[in-house]
Amino acid sequence: MKNILLSSIVLLIFSFGITLFQVSCVKTAHADSNDDDDCEIKRSAFLYIKRSEVGTELWTIDQDGNNNKKINIALPSGYTLEESSISEITLDGRKIVFVVRNLNAFTTAIFSCNIDGTNVKRLTPDASGTDLYIEGVYKK
Repeated sequence: MKNILLSSIVLLIFSFGITLFQVSCVKTAHADSNDDDDCEIKRSAFLYIKRSEVGTELWTIDQDGNNNKKINIALPSGYTLEESSISEITLDGRKIVFVVRNLNAFTTAIFSCNIDGTNVKRLTPDASGTDLYIEGVYKK
């Protein structure tokens, strides 16, 4: 009887040890969280191109069709928005990347600006003898 009681205590301690070991070895995966939410694009507005007799313009509109706004971009003299190219909003929603055409030299270049049209910057030199196209934006 004493051996059975002693064996039961040893088995109880052994099972408690195994359970404790299992609990301490549970694997958990935690994704790095960023304030930017780089993995998930949350678009509440869209960018579109409007062609008219005045020229090519960039506009934004909310998903529900409200808040239709023209983006006033001050391009250098002799440059115009390339009407056959795709313009993109950066992943953070703060900038627009677009292709422009130099009407004097018959070249294209990629420019960017803030979402409100300010802070226009040339990203590439004029490409002679070829057209440039934007195919998308991504996080490096």
